[in-house]
Amino acid sequence: MGDLYGKVMPASKKQINDKTEYIKKQTDKLDKKIENIKSEVSNAKEQLFRQQEDHFNKTGQKINELQIAELRKHVDDIEKSVHNLTNSVNKLSNSLHLMDLQEKKIFRSTSESVWAHIFHDTIQGSEWLKNKTFYPGRWAAGYPFLYALYRSLNDFQPKSILELGLGQTTRMIGQYAAYQKECRHIVTEHDSEWIDIFKKGFELSSNTEILKLDIEKKSYYETEPSTAYVDFTERLKEKNSILYQ
Repeated sequence: MGDLYGKVMPASKKQINDKTEYIKKQTDKLDKKIENIKSEVSNAKEQLFRQQEDHFNKTGQKINELQIAELRKHVDDIEKSVHNLTNSVNKLSNSLHLMDLQEKKIFRSTSESVWAHIFHDTIQGSEWLKNKTFYPGRWAAGYPFLYALYRSLNDFQPKSILELGLGQTTRMIGQYAAYQKECRHIVTEHDSEWIDIFKKGFELSSNTEILKLDIEKKSYYETEPSTAYVDFTERLKEKNSILYQ
């Protein structure tokens, strides 16, 4: 049973850290070996040059080809060892990188699960959040943000809310705005198709208004172009939004 559990469950953070530390130590050992072998190659080449020079100075003749071939073979063998060890180091480095990615993935998954429990415990018995169905993650807001948003709405009870982008947060703010009769909620969104899909799946009260705005790439003070709403300020002035009351 224990073996089966280990196969289906992800490694613990301690196991990953231990494995990572082991790989780091092995990589350091191989790095030292490579440096030693490189030094040995350099010494062998220098020895070959010295032998040729000494032999020539003593006899006036070049060292014989057999001796040169033996020394060259020795150098070639050492260089092959360096090449093999370098490949081993690269493999260990790749393993270390994969372990690091796995650790980060597990941490994100664990953190999100913890915040999911915190969020669901917090909204239990909420007077205004009746529809508790959310689809967090990917491009949508995660549970940590949904928790912070709920606490902000529930504790501070704002009367005017400007939201940029239609999504999971709209499902929460829309319910708050419907409950708080004096609240005015404006949501800006550029995608007409997404607006239609959202409206079919979630009903908003008259206190929430979706403001359709196109987007464009725009530079500010010679910065790199960034995405911005077209006529954002002017359209909000028309709505007498919270920015211009």
